[in-house]
Amino acid sequence: MATTTTTVVVVVVGVSVVRSLVALSLILSLLLFKPAPLYILDEVDAALDLSHTQNIGQMLKAHFRHSQVLPLLCSTCTKLPQQ
Repeated sequence: MATTTTTVVVVVVGVSVVRSLVALSLILSLLLFKPAPLYILDEVDAALDLSHTQNIGQMLKAHFRHSQVLPLLCSTCTKLPQQ
């Protein structure tokens, strides 16, 4: 049985929270339509603040329970709360 691989690439020009959220919403809506077992999200938090990053994490956890999600976070952009 043959398997197919689908790659979705979205290029967002400029750094903007709105553009990042729209691009991520488009990608996640497509992934809900045709789910895959593994998702690699590269620096999706680069233009987002902590509250948006946390909301995206909660959304991924809620809607992609049967998939492996590997977020590669922007280490210089992620602002973790002080413990």
